[in-house]
Amino acid sequence: MKRMIYLNQTINIGKEKYETLDKVGKIFALQLADLKENGIIDDDGVHWPIKFYFSGDWKFTYIILGLNAPNSEYFCLFCECDAKSRHNMDLFWMPTGNTKG
Repeated sequence: MKRMIYLNQTINIGKEKYETLDKVGKIFALQLADLKENGIIDDDGVHWPIKFYFSGDWKFTYIILGLNAPNSEYFCLFCECDAKSRHNMDLFWMPTGNTKG
């Protein structure tokens, strides 16, 4: 049986500084890697493998992915659409990720 568990983590670390976010991000990344690798073993000894789906608000997502801000030239989280072309509905952008941002 597959179950989906949603985790909504809010971290209150005071004033937002890159160094603090970097430190917390590294700890969080290690914990997520361990969870992905080992899953969860419940009180009955049942192993629950974990499959991650990433979601977050725009600011959090672009910080974690190391992308530019939403008002930059290559702003999109999912493709390489540039700011000048984003209003052109005749264009199609493949969801290949943003390597230019």
